[in-house]
Amino acid sequence: MKKFIVSLLGTLVVFIAIVWTSKTTMTGEIVKIKEINNEKVTIENLNGRVAAIEAPKTILNLIAVDKQYYFEYKKYRWRGPKLTNIQPIGN
Repeated sequence: MKKFIVSLLGTLVVFIAIVWTSKTTMTGEIVKIKEINNEKVTIENLNGRVAAIEAPKTILNLIAVDKQYYFEYKKYRWRGPKLTNIQPIGN
């Protein structure tokens, strides 16, 4: 029983270490809004890469489709990207 508890605690420590060091990156890029949904914005960057980004509902009412913006968002290993900052770009 003692070996089981020690191995369980060891496994738990390794799992916590993996989760703790999981990669989170911050990305900033100029994008064009392709589509606005309930909680996500579909964007296209200057290279043509399309992505769906989670955004607060208050911001969704302030942005427009086919306009360019500077987006900053966090990309998490365990979930999708989330918008952290947005700035309009004069078209």
